[in-house]
Amino acid sequence: MAFGSLPRDHLSRHEPSIRSPRTAPSYGRDSLKVFQAAPLVHIDTSGRYHPVRLLDFAEERQILMDTLGDLRTKIDVSFDVANSERLGAFLATGEGHVLHFSCHGHPQYLAIENSGMMQQLLVEDLRDWIHAGGQNLQFVFVSACYSRQAGEAFIEAGVPHVVCCQQDDQQIRNAAAVEFARAFYRALACGKMLSEAFELGRQQVLNSLQIDRAERQKEVAKFTLLPETGKDHNVPIFRHHSMCSNPQ
Repeated sequence: MAFGSLPRDHLSRHEPSIRSPRTAPSYGRDSLKVFQAAPLVHIDTSGRYHPVRLLDFAEERQILMDTLGDLRTKIDVSFDVANSERLGAFLATGEGHVLHFSCHGHPQYLAIENSGMMQQLLVEDLRDWIHAGGQNLQFVFVSACYSRQAGEAFIEAGVPHVVCCQQDDQQIRNAAAVEFARAFYRALACGKMLSEAFELGRQQVLNSLQIDRAERQKEVAKFTLLPETGKDHNVPIFRHHSMCSNPQ
């Protein structure tokens, strides 16, 4: 899954302004939009080029398609490159209310693509962009390490519910990301409330044989559902439930 870290270059920051939450729009067919960014090169503040660790998007795509496909869902899943052009087009059309954003993360930005180069999408710019065009977004999963501030930017822009990763000195282990996402999206597609799906994702990590027992509690603590206070997460994300059955 798309969790990772990048060098913490010095960046200027601005105090965020809090946006008013939006009212929920009416929905047609359920959909999940997946943006993935895999830049090849990062340029530091001195102009030096550095290779960027590639993320396993093929595995992430397979997990999402297999999880939702096995359930015979009525959820349209589409994948796109996370660059400024495609993000702008998505926000302009206003299509979809569920967004999964996979990329390398940093406390002050998300790393999107720009013709193979890494572009730093600062959290304050992300906030303003989503506020301008993301009126239909009701849930965002920021699948990136160090994404707490990016998650808060989505909240400040008016998105009611966000899953992200706590700021931490260590990256999310790939196995934890895989286990959480599989259980989380399966639960949502089966009609579980967001709060229930989040807890099922956490429990999957805590009981996974793919993760060392000594590491499970530390890994599960990195997943965060925002806002942590003052918001009822006991809501469905997908309105048309799938025909769920036990996995084979």
